[in-house]
Amino acid sequence: MSVPAVLCVNSLVSRGRVGLRAQAFVLERLGLEPWLVPTVQLPFHPGHGSGTRIVPDAAAFTGLIDDLIARDGLGGVRAVLTGYLGSAAQIPAVLKLIAAVRAANPDVLVCCDPVIGDEGGLYVAEEVALAMLESLVPAADLITPNRHELAWLTGSPVASNTDIIKAVAGVAPESVLITSAHAMMRGNAANLLAMGKRAWLAEATEIADPPHGTGDMTTALFAAGLIAGLAPDKALSRATGAVHDVLALTGPGADEIALVAAQQRLLHPRMPVSLRTLAAS
Repeated sequence: MSVPAVLCVNSLVSRGRVGLRAQAFVLERLGLEPWLVPTVQLPFHPGHGSGTRIVPDAAAFTGLIDDLIARDGLGGVRAVLTGYLGSAAQIPAVLKLIAAVRAANPDVLVCCDPVIGDEGGLYVAEEVALAMLESLVPAADLITPNRHELAWLTGSPVASNTDIIKAVAGVAPESVLITSAHAMMRGNAANLLAMGKRAWLAEATEIADPPHGTGDMTTALFAAGLIAGLAPDKALSRATGAVHDVLALTGPGADEIALVAAQQRLLHPRMPVSLRTLAAS
């Protein structure tokens, strides 16, 4: 029996649950086959402190991707998820990979998580952020920025969900999932999905001081829901509930997401999610 594959281009840590180690576990637990392309190898998330950073040179990175393209099987790839990049020089090879997968499967979902910054500003080199904006974001069907990344990508304010919906009109893909929108109820966290003329806001109880990796997990969960045939709003609700449940079992202030201990919640989230339809611009 053929298992649908998801091609993940992201960072790899030796310890922790961010980047590829978060996405691979989520996808496998949901019955999908992750193909992994590491853009950088780190001992742990940089938020835990400085550590060795291994970025493959452009030739080696391109060679790995050329080898993947040369093998049979791209037609079984249902989604391509791109995340943190080690350098701007990696983007041409990633675009080549996306084009090859699309040629093999025109219905593939290409999702770009533009991992470039947070409320403190950019934490990647500006050339990486600009290269994402100019090349990788327009090549995607869906992008999943946090609201601070959306503000940088569009140059627009994001002080309200109305601002976010207006800002979404300034990016190339029609579909945008903002993983840190403004909750309408006190004490909640929210994700906002805008797709053309439609927009939805999903809220669940906020977990204080969450560990790194929630964006990677949300992207994988949402993509898996779409692959499973869920309507976009249902995939949004399910992903929001699952992330809440995993974080609730992890606990506030934890060092890493407790994905293994909380893995059943990926399949069977229990948190009731408030889902609202918003007026799109």
